Amino acid sequence: MRVATGVALVVLALGGSLSWAAPASGVSGGGFGGVGGSDGPRSIVVALRSDFVAVPVEDGVRVRARAGDGGDGADTDALASVAALMESGAFARVRMLRGGVFGDPQVAARAGLDRILLVTPWAGADDAALLARLRALGPVVASAQPDVAGRVTGPDAFAERRAKDDGLSDPARSSLFRTSDEWFSVQYGLLNLGQAIDGQDGVDGASPDVASAWTLTVGTPETLIAVIDAGVSPRHPDLADKLVPGRAFIGDPEVTDDGASSHGTHVAGIAAASSNNGFGVAGVDWRARVLPVRVTTETGFTNATIVAEGLTWAVDQGADVASLSLGFGSGNAALEAAVEYAALMGVVTVASVGNLPGGTVLYPAAYEQTIAVGATDNQDVLWQNSTRGPEVDVVAPGVNIMSTWDTPDQPETYRLSTGTSQAVPLVAGVASLMLSVNPGLSPEDVRRIIERTALDLGEPGRDDLYGAGRIDAYGAVLEALRLVDCVADFDGDGRLTGFDLLLYLQAFRDQDPRADLAEPFGVFNYFDVTAYLGLFDAGCV
Repeated sequence: MRVATGVALVVLALGGSLSWAAPASGVSGGGFGGVGGSDGPRSIVVALRSDFVAVPVEDGVRVRARAGDGGDGADTDALASVAALMESGAFARVRMLRGGVFGDPQVAARAGLDRILLVTPWAGADDAALLARLRALGPVVASAQPDVAGRVTGPDAFAERRAKDDGLSDPARSSLFRTSDEWFSVQYGLLNLGQAIDGQDGVDGASPDVASAWTLTVGTPETLIAVIDAGVSPRHPDLADKLVPGRAFIGDPEVTDDGASSHGTHVAGIAAASSNNGFGVAGVDWRARVLPVRVTTETGFTNATIVAEGLTWAVDQGADVASLSLGFGSGNAALEAAVEYAALMGVVTVASVGNLPGGTVLYPAAYEQTIAVGATDNQDVLWQNSTRGPEVDVVAPGVNIMSTWDTPDQPETYRLSTGTSQAVPLVAGVASLMLSVNPGLSPEDVRRIIERTALDLGEPGRDDLYGAGRIDAYGAVLEALRLVDCVADFDGDGRLTGFDLLLYLQAFRDQDPRADLAEPFGVFNYFDVTAYLGLFDAGCV
């Protein structure tokens, strides 16, 4: 399927209003650009300001100015010119982004989503002339630019290797916290003890140390991670019981599988595969549910408007975290409004910076509301293809990452994959763990905590390669927990002293539920004590 490359029109109406009318039968070429309908339509975007009446618009409608509308003559004339252009036959259909229906209309208006109108012109329209005509309309047209095409940020041709062919089954050294998952020893992003991955020796501790964060929480099924990607396999045994019904925004809305590429399946497994179940891999968040949102073709291509629709839909389904391992060289009005809507609705958005070191950080990662993530290896070294730039917030393991895989030739298996695509869901999973202990955190709170607790790498302080540094899962979750309550203050006097430690140990001895601080709950063991000591050492906020 060819992704549309039509024109994005951003129209800010300064006066008047619009009405909607069904097109005359047999609309085809003619009008602006001398186009014809034989080659099929192409999508473009028009953004209308919210002082227009924002009504749902079905496919196959056109826009026209209503006679007698108010406003001064210049604005009314300019608006009529836009309406006339739309009725010229250059457009096959018009509809509002997501039909103009959003979970919270007031927040959607604040974000500008009610200004987004999707217009499909007939193939053959002269894009350059169309842009020039729009830009000449003066105050009505704020800007006009081409729509943006892009793809998932996986490696070219999805050229990963099967793990079992790479001799990776040797167990890592014994650890303080291990899961029963078959490939846990290969998942250095969860626990790096210096084990070799694909022939490269690791550096002990060069990892977000998610395993230590699990002594504080392994997540909750109340948290929903939206994987906005190429889809997610509903068959994979490490994911099947984690998925909730999703939606596709390319092709059949009911088909959310990514059977051709397995890109979204790999991403979903990193964030939230079923864990400690005796096979496969462990996800960062053991309990979070996964919402598959398919926004790409089978080969991983998409455009910004489709992603905007997928993101806003995920927000309205109750997503807490949105993982976007994809990007575009520039943004557009629809994508920017969707990211703002997610932030206003309390959704943490995590996106990949891109896989081009000489390029610029991709959108939506470049928007300030997102957590922009680059990729490192098992030695805490920046992956050579990770995009650099001032928008980089943090980095996370993205080189030779083991996760779930399901394609026709390699069904229901596990593979290594490399890219900023793989770093994003690790951060999304950490954000999900943070929200499991403190659901009151705002997206900005989550981003600040992740940056503040990150391990500084590269030049001292923030830099364009590593951002604030490599994320620290334990530090981030602990900081989130500290902001809820000072659970280490056992005598409640607002201070941490040796007496609090003594009271905790007594509670632990007596199997007091207050001392049961870590998974598995209901069992009093070393992990409870470790969790308390971590909280005690961190102090009270």
